[in-house]
Amino acid sequence: DTFQMLNTPTILFEAGHFQDDYEREHTRYYIFKSLWKAIQLITSNSVTSFAKELYTSIPENRKCFVDVIVKNVDQINASYNKDESVGILFKEVLHENAIELNPTIEVSGTLTKYYAHKIYDCAVPNELKLLRKHPKIVDLLN
Repeated sequence: DTFQMLNTPTILFEAGHFQDDYEREHTRYYIFKSLWKAIQLITSNSVTSFAKELYTSIPENRKCFVDVIVKNVDQINASYNKDESVGILFKEVLHENAIELNPTIEVSGTLTKYYAHKIYDCAVPNELKLLRKHPKIVDLLN
């Protein structure tokens, strides 16, 4: 932000997240590839012009992605409404020199406009069985 406020040309690389890549190995790989390509383009003077409209036409990000969606959560906790879903984010917490992923409820409702790395539907017996293999999530929902 300071560089931009000083009118210094700035390139932002937004790292994002790759499915099940909580160690960020895939993310680091793609950031490296992006930086490498940017350096190649800059050093070869391949970028001669840029239409600002191309950048401003990119839609704004909105919060619509969570790590896990649990559908029909009323099947395991009756305090939820029928057909209600819960969106869960994993918060990284340093514990004994290791990163633990602790689930937290980010949003609940119909969640039809949300995406997730994993989706469990508690109305489907096999998916409920898979969900129960994640006691931290089940405890959070109860």
